[in-house]
Amino acid sequence: FDLRRTEAFDRERMAVEDCRFSAQQVRDFRNIFVDADEAESDTLPFDKVGQLLHRISPMSDGLVRELRQVWRQVVQGEDDPWSVDFPDFLRLMRRLLDI
Repeated sequence: FDLRRTEAFDRERMAVEDCRFSAQQVRDFRNIFVDADEAESDTLPFDKVGQLLHRISPMSDGLVRELRQVWRQVVQGEDDPWSVDFPDFLRLMRRLLDI
């Protein structure tokens, strides 16, 4: 259990460093992530992330296809490639903000 927790902490720390978000931005993204994680699984499925983004900007079919492409490039989900954990959620947000 401790090893798994340490690995998760390390993955998150690396994501924060890689994405260059401020501490406040990370807290804001964590709040969004936790609020959207209704199943309390520490992951969000592709559809839920799409819904979050749709609340910011309407998602046309073309934007959904583009999100799918970026998702495949960023998300490293071992168990489910169509669910994102918090570190990959940060990476996904960084990539989307940089487009």
